[in-house]
Amino acid sequence: MKKGLFLLSASLLAITGHAQTFNLAVNNGYGSGNYAASDTVHVWCEAIPDDAVFAQWSGDIATMADVGEWHTTLIMPGRNVTLTANFRTIAPFTIQYETIKAVNNLKNVYSYFPPQYKGVIFLAHGTGSKAEYWVNHYEKYQFTKDAIADSFAVIFTEAEEVTLNADLNGDGKLRWSSSPLDARANIDIANIIALTDTFVARGQMTRSTPRFAVGISNGAFFSFSLATFLKYKGVAGYCGAGNNTLFTFSDTPAQ
Repeated sequence: MKKGLFLLSASLLAITGHAQTFNLAVNNGYGSGNYAASDTVHVWCEAIPDDAVFAQWSGDIATMADVGEWHTTLIMPGRNVTLTANFRTIAPFTIQYETIKAVNNLKNVYSYFPPQYKGVIFLAHGTGSKAEYWVNHYEKYQFTKDAIADSFAVIFTEAEEVTLNADLNGDGKLRWSSSPLDARANIDIANIIALTDTFVARGQMTRSTPRFAVGISNGAFFSFSLATFLKYKGVAGYCGAGNNTLFTFSDTPAQ
């Protein structure tokens, strides 16, 4: 019996050791190698040039999860595959930095308004971060560039606790306040309203300009609250699920 099991194991190992593999060649990116059919393979584009955004993958893309993402996966077919990461050159732009008086304090504010833009996206940083997170962090700056390339204006500032370097609510963190949904009691919501008023007064946007919010981590929680309270056109959060109670009455599209 033991001899039979040994022979079976040896046979299986022999089969596995000689399993057929196929070549994946990734141009302008990473993930090249030899893989068995049905393997799940991660692929990435190379560093995106400063004057470009990621466009899409081309080549044998039939089994790719998302051809529009710079990092995605594919199911290796039973054949050799060649993929190419493609970039799209964008018009030069300069994100403006300034300090603007909000409710009580000067806020660090970054903004850019493309010609004939579709709407304004307010970007919210995560716990312990700062306004410049959306320009100094490589991956997050790619989102900023993508938004601008797709004709959206962007505005990003920082939580009041970050501005003051003070834990105002005693939770041990420097971050946005996602509650209450009240501009009089929530200084972060009040500050966004004040900054919006400034840009409206300058003529860079109007009261009817479509507005959106995007946040990461604690900034995601804040973005859901901000977008709900001010009735934005949409909101998205990353690494932050938001408040389930809020979603029971919010009619703002959220992701």
